[in-house]
Amino acid sequence: MSYTLTAQEIAEFRTALHDQPIALESLDSLEECDGNLNAAMEIALFKAGYEFSRGDDDWIDWENILKDVKPIICNDDFQSTIVDGFWAMAFASLAAVYPHTILIAPILAYLKKKGIKHICT
Repeated sequence: MSYTLTAQEIAEFRTALHDQPIALESLDSLEECDGNLNAAMEIALFKAGYEFSRGDDDWIDWENILKDVKPIICNDDFQSTIVDGFWAMAFASLAAVYPHTILIAPILAYLKKKGIKHICT
């Protein structure tokens, strides 16, 4: 399933993550993809060095993408950070332990759209 962010949601992330150039780069891609989160994640994965056959953005496997960060994002403190909308703090928490920082903004956007409680149950 593909999720789409509105221009306003992208602008909110841009404001919250204004001091994270790598996040802004991901948000630029999200804007270029008209808010299509799968298409933006495909671009981010490509920039992170993943190889795949381009074309169908429905191939994105969010469960597989999230498996490395699930112990972090399902932590109660991190969930509270997301629920309260502290995106910069959430970005910094993931960036401290996750090597593919280009993927963090799309991951956070996915958590916002899908709902972190739904992912961690």
